[in-house]
Amino acid sequence: MKARYPFLLSIFISLSIFVLNGAKFPAPPEVWKDYDPDQGDFKEEIVRQETKDGILRKESYFSAYVNGEEV
Repeated sequence: MKARYPFLLSIFISLSIFVLNGAKFPAPPEVWKDYDPDQGDFKEEIVRQETKDGILRKESYFSAYVNGEEV
């Protein structure tokens, strides 16, 4: 329980400074207004793919680029 106190205190101080400076928290629509999931490069790595009884099953990994780095 004691290990949580420094963490909670740091959050309280950060929020207090944020509020005292007159800033407001952005709402989710404001945060995501320019987001386009189809924008930007991505890479797909197919691990396994099979068709059985007309059903396609594909296991793959996706990588996207954020700020020039692959994630």
